[in-house]
Amino acid sequence: MIATQPHYANVAADRGDMMAARWHCEFVLRFYPGATAVLLDEARHPELRTLLEHRLEVESERPAFFEEFDRALGSGAREQAACLLDSLPDRLLGNGWVQWRYFRLCDESGDHETAIQAALATASEWKNDAAPYYNTITTLVHLEKWDEAARVLEYVPTSFWRLKRAENIADRLAAHDKTLLDEGLPRPFRGEPDLAGEIVPPQES
Repeated sequence: MIATQPHYANVAADRGDMMAARWHCEFVLRFYPGATAVLLDEARHPELRTLLEHRLEVESERPAFFEEFDRALGSGAREQAACLLDSLPDRLLGNGWVQWRYFRLCDESGDHETAIQAALATASEWKNDAAPYYNTITTLVHLEKWDEAARVLEYVPTSFWRLKRAENIADRLAAHDKTLLDEGLPRPFRGEPDLAGEIVPPQES
């Protein structure tokens, strides 16, 4: 299963779904934290290569940053997670991988306004990754900023509409339907090409 993930990542990138491509890479990195360079060697798509190069920039500065941050945040040690982010040099603060960690930290801390800014900063770097757009929208819904959420929807990548949770989202925003917040996190990713049912693969012609 692990060995197939670079292939799935390339296929997802080829169809413009960088969230799926990223998740396939992260599935490998969960088991082999030092494998970013290996994934980069196997990456064909330019956007996937850039994504992995940006991760390597962080790892070159702080080799264990991602593992330490995820462990700290997962154990509820938010101050430690914040210190890890603050220890990074300024030149890495615009990195999508770093901004995504800022989003996660702020979201879990209840600082939703800052979480929105971090998610939007991530989206500016990961233009074809649906996750920061979706999380921006649902965070705005939490704050009942319906018009702002609808405006973000105008800029989502095509791959956003392959998310099963994106079905009828425009109608639900127009109806101020807060059940958008009840969908929770995706099911655990176990290496499936459709991300455990989270995305709808394109139909074969």
